[in-house]
Amino acid sequence: MFTNLKSSFSMLENFFLRFYTGNDMSDVITISREQQDFLNCQSNYVCCMAYAGSGKTFILKKFSEKYKEHRILYLAYNKGVQQEAQRKFPDNVKVVTTHALAYRYFADLKQKIKLNFGIFDLAKEFNITSFSLRFIVYKTLSNFYFSADESINISHVPKESQNKKTVYKEPERIEALSIAIKAYCLQADPENDFPCPPDFFIKHYQLTGPSLDKWYDIILLDEAQDVNMVTKALLDKCSCMRIYVGDPHQMINRWRGSFDVLSAAASEGAKVLRLTESYRFGRKVAAIANVVLRLKGENIPLRAYKEDRLLPKKTIQEIYPRTIISRSNLSVIFNAIDAGSKGKKICFVGGVEKYSLWDIVDYYYLKLNEKEKIKNKAILEKYPSWDALVKIAKITTDSTLTRAIVLIDEHGSNVTDIVDSITKSSIKSQDEADLILVTAHSSKGLDWNVVEIDGDFPSMIEYLERIGNKTDQIDYAYINDELNLLYVAVTRAIDTLGISACVMELIMHIQRLQKANKFKPLVSFSQLQ
Repeated sequence: MFTNLKSSFSMLENFFLRFYTGNDMSDVITISREQQDFLNCQSNYVCCMAYAGSGKTFILKKFSEKYKEHRILYLAYNKGVQQEAQRKFPDNVKVVTTHALAYRYFADLKQKIKLNFGIFDLAKEFNITSFSLRFIVYKTLSNFYFSADESINISHVPKESQNKKTVYKEPERIEALSIAIKAYCLQADPENDFPCPPDFFIKHYQLTGPSLDKWYDIILLDEAQDVNMVTKALLDKCSCMRIYVGDPHQMINRWRGSFDVLSAAASEGAKVLRLTESYRFGRKVAAIANVVLRLKGENIPLRAYKEDRLLPKKTIQEIYPRTIISRSNLSVIFNAIDAGSKGKKICFVGGVEKYSLWDIVDYYYLKLNEKEKIKNKAILEKYPSWDALVKIAKITTDSTLTRAIVLIDEHGSNVTDIVDSITKSSIKSQDEADLILVTAHSSKGLDWNVVEIDGDFPSMIEYLERIGNKTDQIDYAYINDELNLLYVAVTRAIDTLGISACVMELIMHIQRLQKANKFKPLVSFSQLQ
């Protein structure tokens, strides 16, 4: 399949630039013009569609310097982005995450923050013995936290389980609603010690906090394609200048209530700007990214002009150091097992602790009913038996539990040695690692010189070929989510990208469509909202 790849990529590069612009590269508008349009914009409500690697942090910094007499709030995507921006931006800019913003306003509730708030906190407080009821109450609260609604109602109560195999009965849903209302009231009470997850604070600020334009003249919202309705509702109260920046094609958190604020703002009349040239990677990676964008129905190309290279899986696996981007946490662990067996030094993005590997050993002892060997005694409070753990994993589709079950079933008594080997092979410094391991979700906002796309990304061909067939029930949102994740993954590469089978399939698919002169792009974003 890879023998004709070089000529295929050359064709793809030229094709996409011609298709989108109708001109050769010498006629394409330069990035400096786009940046200047951004800096010159006087609109009070702006959404900027900024493709991967297009330098949105740089232009936001320049914008802040231009408006140095104004009080600017920069809402960052996460703590890492916040810390980096804080170092780069001028003193007139307050850089915080939305969570931190809310924490500061509710000082009397800060002692109640619990990062891993979950179903067991609810079970303990309200004496809920039913596993399914615990989960329904938890999801009801989560849905309310993420919504723009002013009170919890039946629309926030899930109708079915995560795996869609169980439809919840109405009496159980009504009971869950009643408990969720009580739980929120306890969380909002500073005199009660019932814990609050971080998302509670944003919701509580939206409902009870003052408008942000009381303190700020301009609000910059980063990664606006991946925020919740509650954040938009909070910002909708403001009359000051609002600028939302992000990439709709990097929306990857719909599973936790996120939606594309950029497209919503555009539909509300916000001034639409674009940053379309990438400074991160070159023409070949851009061509791959444009394959994904075109299949999603995007008509404006991502442009890049420097040189880079694409390699097949067999070749990329001979290169060290490199970063492997996987679709799932489970694949990250399997890659770590393989690397450890070869004596390679590995670095987990976010740290090896993120994967709770020693808990997997405890789960193994739980399966053997050797509870005296379990080191993390909190596990016994949550899961009195292996059967209970498996049942909860099925009800909640908890990826951590599912991952542990798969590893234990596959490796059995070797689990302890495997975890020990991974831990010993793991180092904290990416600069000293042979392999850097990360999921597509966690790779967002990062980049590396050499990137390999793991083979666990799902094939999209069957779904894409069915688009347009009126008799098929196609989950467009699922296709959109998976293509977005793949787009995020391939655009992390700076110099070298090793491509997987699913990427090659997309290349061949779009070549067939081109030859047949019948593109079948995914539906537009407005249809997905």
